[in-house]
Amino acid sequence: MADLINLQQTEYDELQTKLTATHLAIEKGEAEIRKACQELVTDGGGFFVKDISANVLALLLQMEIIINTSILNEFCNSEQEIATFIQSIIETDVTSS
Repeated sequence: MADLINLQQTEYDELQTKLTATHLAIEKGEAEIRKACQELVTDGGGFFVKDISANVLALLLQMEIIINTSILNEFCNSEQEIATFIQSIIETDVTSS
């Protein structure tokens, strides 16, 4: 088993940056999809149906609530876990000869 961890700080920073960027991209994409759906089911939006559109808008609102309360919270938690992991590695990073 190797006695050498020795990752560089730039590698840790890159991992954290990529994770945050991925989460932001997912959040942005999901919001764009919900917005497009909302526009389609409004009056004159192409898919407006009086008895259905209100239900679709309610469903989209529930999706937004779930995204904001659950998924984004999980993103934040995973970013914090990566930061904790990185700190643990830094604290135990050793070189043996």
